[in-house]
Amino acid sequence: MLYTMCLPIDSVLAGDVEDLGHDRGRHELDTRIRGDTTKRKAIPSHTWQALQSYLDGRTAGPLFTTASGGRLDEPAVWRLLRPSRAGLGCRKPR
Repeated sequence: MLYTMCLPIDSVLAGDVEDLGHDRGRHELDTRIRGDTTKRKAIPSHTWQALQSYLDGRTAGPLFTTASGGRLDEPAVWRLLRPSRAGLGCRKPR
């Protein structure tokens, strides 16, 4: 969602399942931008499919959660995306 929807990380992490919607044939997310301002953003179909798989039928609460069900925060995201953890590690040439 960060890349396919061009959203800042804090907007993605502030999202709730209840912010998801459908309008005029497309899936959308009401995002919080700069305090109380919200903006409706279209969700590309491949992103929507991945999100639905991740949510696994959940209908309420934060979009992205920790293993215990709490809201995922920014430091936790960066730990998850470390190169070695995400399979993006670089190997030094021999």
